[in-house]
Amino acid sequence: MVPEKIRDCDLIDVAEKVEILNRLRAYRKKNGLGCLKRLARGKVAEEMLRGVLADVRLLTRREWRAIGRALDEAEKQEGAGE
Repeated sequence: MVPEKIRDCDLIDVAEKVEILNRLRAYRKKNGLGCLKRLARGKVAEEMLRGVLADVRLLTRREWRAIGRALDEAEKQEGAGE
């Protein structure tokens, strides 16, 4: 069933999820095997990350944002190490 009217907040959610997924894919490509274990912490489990990348896991908005924060932290640490 397709909703009659898509709310602006729904479009923002989709855009945010796509941006986080693209960042996660880029992080995986750049850092290779084992990077998901390093990225997983707190509310972000390695299995969650694998499921998202394999397109077999649906996430809540809160889980997407937790992945985004984990990526922010990892990218900040990588920048500090350079």
